Amino acid sequence: MKIKKAILNLLNNEQKLEEFVRGMYSAIDTNNDGHIDVDELYEALKSFSQLGDDLEPLTIENIKSAISELTENPDAKVVFEEFKNLVLAALQFIFQRESTHN
Repeated sequence: MKIKKAILNLLNNEQKLEEFVRGMYSAIDTNNDGHIDVDELYEALKSFSQLGDDLEPLTIENIKSAISELTENPDAKVVFEEFKNLVLAALQFIFQRESTHN
């Protein structure tokens, strides 16, 4: 229930959502060049790949494929607005999942 409430607070407050996403984006953009590349996203997602056996193994190729679906940039780099849209979709998905389980 705490997760659902926290997500709802973010979704209902554009400023908090922006700060949350900017913080995540800055943490992943380790070289501070203003975009997230394949290597940065790979490092950020490595810990998630160990959460369950049902997940596809995390590889650089998987990350490249995911980025190509996410971004319109041919250079496989995620800009802030694309990342924000991804985080927003993930938050909405988690909120819906939590709503149906409680």
